[in-house]
Amino acid sequence: MPDNNQLHLCIITPEKDACSETFIRAHITKLPAKVRVLYGGAFPQFQDDGKRLLDLALGPKLKRVIAKKMFRLSEETLRDQAFKRFIKINNIRAVLAEYGPTGAAVCDVCNQAGVPLIVHFHGYDAYEFRTLERFRDGYQKIFKGAAAIVAVSYDMKRQLIRLGATENKVHVNSCGVDVAEFKDADPAKAPRVFLAVGRLTEKKAPYLTILAFQKVVEKYPDARLVMAGEGTLFDVCKQLIMSLGLEACVDLTGKCSHDKIANLMKGSRAFVQHSLTTSSGDSEGTPVAVLEAGASGLPVVATRHAGIKDVVVDGQTGFLVDERDVEGMANRMMQLCEDPV
Repeated sequence: MPDNNQLHLCIITPEKDACSETFIRAHITKLPAKVRVLYGGAFPQFQDDGKRLLDLALGPKLKRVIAKKMFRLSEETLRDQAFKRFIKINNIRAVLAEYGPTGAAVCDVCNQAGVPLIVHFHGYDAYEFRTLERFRDGYQKIFKGAAAIVAVSYDMKRQLIRLGATENKVHVNSCGVDVAEFKDADPAKAPRVFLAVGRLTEKKAPYLTILAFQKVVEKYPDARLVMAGEGTLFDVCKQLIMSLGLEACVDLTGKCSHDKIANLMKGSRAFVQHSLTTSSGDSEGTPVAVLEAGASGLPVVATRHAGIKDVVVDGQTGFLVDERDVEGMANRMMQLCEDPV
């Protein structure tokens, strides 16, 4: 029987693999609630035990087929019934939808079931042009029907208000960091190693970080750049490194474990990230790796982009430069080569 003394929370995430993302995993494991997870598309298809959510509507596939043919029930109707039954069976008291499109998909059903919906926006879902156009009507449902909306930066809060959300419904809460894991960096004693962590995608512009580092290594040949992460621009970055003759001083590690990232931060001089707004409108929220670097004690060299400017104090905990200012980033990195503190 469900424990009625504990909050029963349903977290909905678009993909099973998304559960491995730092911030979603933290929600699942650290929120003070009994958590059930649904995943598989904007409207979830699977429960956390791997069973199909739709089976809760009218049992196995044969029953669903009969129901659809005899009673002319649509797949959407069966889907909604299954979600409502899941909520009732598991005594769900609140639903947390990860990403705007997920919230748009489940908003109506949550309202019908009388369960408060909290929608957590993270980045592209608040900015990317095609996403905003595709989910224009769905987002209006969120702004009207959700109990609360979470933005991970003040920039994102302003954006959601521009899109139609009411100010008192949007709450700013950047993702947290496990300070027991990310700590004890000593940049004053570390070699000239600059660390970048994150998916190698357009909005993180890893190629601009490489171009900035090229200028650094011309003056400081002992400097090194470690780039931890994988993504669509991995091969592009690899080719750029080779074309610039930087193979000996730039290390593309691929995906790394959290323990590995924490250890890399302990041995680095500074953290670097050249985030920018892409031509498609895509933007960061507040990058978790920037928060982890700050918790570790590393100075951060990054751009005045999205939530980064909320968490890096220019001239105190790091340096901020304008987006696409490769020269400025290089100069700040060279400054840290000379004086790490």
